[in-house]
Amino acid sequence: MGFGDLVCQGLEQQTTEASPSSTTKQWSWNADRSRIMTTTGFFISAPWSHLQHQLLERFVPGTVGSAVAKKVALSMAMAPISISLLFTSVLVLQGESEKVVDKLSKDVLPMWLVGSTFMPIVLGVNFRYVPVRHRPLVAALYGSVWSVYSAYMANKKEEEEEPVLLAVRRFTTAASIT
Repeated sequence: MGFGDLVCQGLEQQTTEASPSSTTKQWSWNADRSRIMTTTGFFISAPWSHLQHQLLERFVPGTVGSAVAKKVALSMAMAPISISLLFTSVLVLQGESEKVVDKLSKDVLPMWLVGSTFMPIVLGVNFRYVPVRHRPLVAALYGSVWSVYSAYMANKKEEEEEPVLLAVRRFTTAASIT
């Protein structure tokens, strides 16, 4: 998660510098933010992911289609827990535990919706073709891309509108008009 946060910070600053009203400045790294994301990944997200993979294999063993489909469905059903653990951990480590309930109510569903667009495919491949002992590692590899978005969502301020959610809203509005 630390690497994902580093990439996220670079993208955030690049986006800010590209806006017409900004003045170009040298890139700066928020080490505290990366430390918090690394700590969360190491002590919260990674153990939870490992436990989740072990439990799924214990209760839904196998790599046939029906077992894979059940594991994917259960993983997606448990994703809000993962997202909530991430947000809660980050806010507590930032010393802003009073914002946890508001953050969860505003951002868990949008993040889950974004994840549900590609995670079922990634999970299906992982559950079907990767041995159980390597699944958390493989999940961490594709999770490194997801961690960029996770870092953004975990650290975005209340007043920022989530661009992916805006795109989803525009799409659903356009689809309902036609």
